[in-house]
Amino acid sequence: DSSVQVRLLESLFPNPRTWPSHYDVITSVEKLEVMDTQAQRVYAQSLNRMLVHGGFLAVQTVVATDKLSVTLDRCADVLRAYIWPALNYLTIEQLHRLFDVNTDLRIIAQTHMGSHYVEGLAMQRETFEAQSREAAANGYDRVYRNLWVFQLALREALFRVGALDALQLVVTSRYRRAWG
Repeated sequence: DSSVQVRLLESLFPNPRTWPSHYDVITSVEKLEVMDTQAQRVYAQSLNRMLVHGGFLAVQTVVATDKLSVTLDRCADVLRAYIWPALNYLTIEQLHRLFDVNTDLRIIAQTHMGSHYVEGLAMQRETFEAQSREAAANGYDRVYRNLWVFQLALREALFRVGALDALQLVVTSRYRRAWG
């Protein structure tokens, strides 16, 4: 019915002129980790502006764990060079701080799903490798195909060693009205 609307962002940030409405529920999937610190702040503030008081934000994101050393993070430099220039894995504490400091929102629940996420990456890599000829026929050159397999394998490895985790968060207004 008309009570549910699904709208996809065409740009990185929801613009107040094109997105003036307020929403009961907003979903964000894997956007935060491909933004630099300033963009993450602006994005969180944009979501805060669009969410009605008492509404819910569902966020899925990849985060750094305490096992993500400087050396392991440097492995992702090739991803920054060729795919996601602003790739920036936050820690869970930084995620909480992002919402606490920059918005009127707070994280009220988090589900760790890294073990499922790594299996998804492995399946994507295996499927892409199995479809390599089809990808070539569709115009993806060998360099692109190798880069795509590499990025999937690299992220899979970072999950397997415990350097990355995937989270699903529930975020809502910090100060909820009391039921009266």
